[in-house]
Amino acid sequence: MERHPWYTMEAMDATGGSRDDDGRRGEERAAWLEAVRDVTPLRRGPERMAPPPGPRVDRAEPRGPARFEWHREPDGYVEAWRLGSHPSVRQAVTREPIEVEARLDLHGMNRREAAEALRRFVRTQHARGRRSLLLVHGKGLHRADGRAELPAVCHRELTEGPLATLVLAFASAPRRLGGLGALVVRLRS
Repeated sequence: MERHPWYTMEAMDATGGSRDDDGRRGEERAAWLEAVRDVTPLRRGPERMAPPPGPRVDRAEPRGPARFEWHREPDGYVEAWRLGSHPSVRQAVTREPIEVEARLDLHGMNRREAAEALRRFVRTQHARGRRSLLLVHGKGLHRADGRAELPAVCHRELTEGPLATLVLAFASAPRRLGGLGALVVRLRS
């Protein structure tokens, strides 16, 4: 049997007795040597050693709550982007040309129906690899009270709910895509 220096090295302990590198003595040492008798040590060096396994990173669901920075104007224009995101993310929803890969029209839905449809739509489009979405929520012009409820539903779902982990940024759409009655949304890849 060839003896390898990684398990035969000995050192002196504080009492002056003999001690193996791994702290075994007498019978323990004999049992250890018997257990590793057929073991062939790995070659040392970075080219042969695999890195230790790290924590699993799930790209679809990042850890921790997503936080957004907001910009609102008195006319109803809104922009929101994930804190810490690159400036190009914000530009992707505010600068032309904006290419929309999928569209959802929420007209005629109540708050609950709109929230459910929005969640289902965003998850489906994300799973399909689409990153640029258009959500048409309307301006509330056809309501008796003239109040638009769906923009607030969209804002809340995109920034506070489970969808927030998928969203990078959103902004009021340019006029040709619906203006203040729609949102352009950028999803994570």
